[in-house]
Amino acid sequence: MIPRDMLKFGILYKDKGMFENKRVLSEEWVKKATDKNISDFKYNYFWWRFNESIEDKSIYGYSSIGFGGQTITIVSELDLIIVTTNSPTGSGIGVNEIVRKFIIPAFVKIDK
Repeated sequence: MIPRDMLKFGILYKDKGMFENKRVLSEEWVKKATDKNISDFKYNYFWWRFNESIEDKSIYGYSSIGFGGQTITIVSELDLIIVTTNSPTGSGIGVNEIVRKFIIPAFVKIDK
C-alpha cells in the first residue's frame, strides 16, 4: 500500500467511517475500534490506542502499525493524520518513537 492510500484509511477513521461524503464503515464500528477507554489491552480492531502526556496535556491517539515501520497514526483532537513508511526490513529508525516524541508534540498548543 502506498502512503497516499494509507492516508485515505486515516481519513476514513478520523471522519468516523465517512470518506468523500460516503459512509464506508459504520460509525459504531469506528467508535469501537478507536474508543478512548483504554484497558490493559491497548489493541482493538487493528488499532493500537495510546494516551501521550505532553506538557501536562493528555493527548489521545491511535495507530495502525504494519510490517517494517508502515504506520497510520491519528490524533483527532489535533486534526492530525501521520503516515510513515520505513525500510522493508524494519531496520530503520523507530518511527513510533519519532511520531510520539516529536511530531505530535509539535502540533500541541501549550498555554503559558
